Amino acid sequence: MKSLVPNLRLLFSSILVLGLLYFLFPEAHAGGIPYPAPGGIPGASLSSGGTPQGAVVAFAVLLQRVADGAAALAASVAILFMVINGAHLTFAFGNSEALGKARKGLIWASAGLVLIIFAYIVTKSVIALTYSGADGSAVIGTGNLAPTTTTPGEIDPINGSFTVGDDGVTYLSTGERTVSFYQQGAERIFDIYVPAGLEASKTHPVVMMFHGGEGDVDRAKTLSEFSTVANSEKFIAVYPISGDRPWNDGRSTTASAIDDVSYVNGVITTLVNDWQADPNNVFAAGVSSGGMMTQRLACETASNFKAMASVVANLPLNLQNNCAATGGINLMLFAGTEDPFMPYEGGEVTSSDTLGLGAGGHVISYPDTTDFWAAKNQCGNAVLTDLPDSANDDTTVQSLVYDVCVLGNLETFKITGGGHNWPGSSGNSALTGNTSRDVDATTEIIDFFKRNGLTSA
Repeated sequence: MKSLVPNLRLLFSSILVLGLLYFLFPEAHAGGIPYPAPGGIPGASLSSGGTPQGAVVAFAVLLQRVADGAAALAASVAILFMVINGAHLTFAFGNSEALGKARKGLIWASAGLVLIIFAYIVTKSVIALTYSGADGSAVIGTGNLAPTTTTPGEIDPINGSFTVGDDGVTYLSTGERTVSFYQQGAERIFDIYVPAGLEASKTHPVVMMFHGGEGDVDRAKTLSEFSTVANSEKFIAVYPISGDRPWNDGRSTTASAIDDVSYVNGVITTLVNDWQADPNNVFAAGVSSGGMMTQRLACETASNFKAMASVVANLPLNLQNNCAATGGINLMLFAGTEDPFMPYEGGEVTSSDTLGLGAGGHVISYPDTTDFWAAKNQCGNAVLTDLPDSANDDTTVQSLVYDVCVLGNLETFKITGGGHNWPGSSGNSALTGNTSRDVDATTEIIDFFKRNGLTSA
């Protein structure tokens, strides 16, 4: 009976340690692999939400928590054994028999801890593979939960994507919010704006806006005003977010293990699964690094987009040499001849470590960029038009429209005197140069998208 006392004390201590871990580190038991609770919604529980998909998610989260709890308990026991035997080693000096037992106990405890960690990794990997999509993205999220029954005016408690109006019709939940999903084992996010009146029974077009290299998504929203336009054109405005870094846009200086092309594919998948997006009606625009990112997407996943636009962004040299585009893409381009960051004539993109601006890298010239995409689209002659010089902004604008293209439409704008700015936006800057108001990029881009299939349901 006396021999059971130390073991009982050890078990009791392990339970206390586990309890402390549970309450001190709630994030350790709230998700798991690293997936969040269902839908990533604060306060989400193991409730299935009344749907088969929700039951699957609830079971997966339960498995995660069981694995977390079992591993924490077992590891606590092993660590306590290591501490106890380590203490025995310290106090058994001179007693060879006691030292031998202590060493043996320490070795077994250490080996047990290693095995526990290994088993935990294997178990969580099995759960991850079992509850993941074919592209490696987690299925534990809003995209795999069907809407629950709601009353008029109430937002769906599981995925928040739908609301029932006073007329009894189910609509997409309106307004702006941040959506998350998991890609490459890490959480990625994007912002979404849904205008009023989009019925959940129909699919809807998507217009993406990729921010510049400094990662300011709010600035991209302000420049493009796509959310405002969405209210009248009835599309879902989406703002992908790279994080605190430029996009992995094809330049050698921005290359990393982070797969932004896969991320964009994940954004589209999430929109289709959760927000009734039409996968055949997706458009994208980008500025600066975001513009180069759209051109990389045009090289690698052009079939995912109906049309794209790139503003103040030449083609990176690496993309010119490695672009796999073969099917063409409807594309609109803008560039300023006096851009202090993106060299109109090609060369190194301006960067400053002191100011924390830019990532450098080599780009080809804007005329060569235009010629590159004209060749990809198998375009013939182009019509050059001088736009009216209606604003006193020290800029003039020429449009170049290719009237015969076999694989995709191509329209470009050359802004003489223009800087590194979104044409049509307000304000000039000594840092970025002149902003032309002889052409409005937002208007031109949306009209171009409409000419190439942007329609509301």
